Amino acid sequence: MTNRGHASAADVVALARTVRDGVRDVFGITLTPEPVLVGCVL
Repeated sequence: MTNRGHASAADVVALARTVRDGVRDVFGITLTPEPVLVGCVL
């Protein structure tokens, strides 16, 4: 998921939760997030 507009972090997280919950409800599979850090180094 990439924010290419003016969405807030909360908007992106809410969308990710909606997608995750929808996949779980329809397919019985719980997706695991794999965050990618952009613009920073660990």
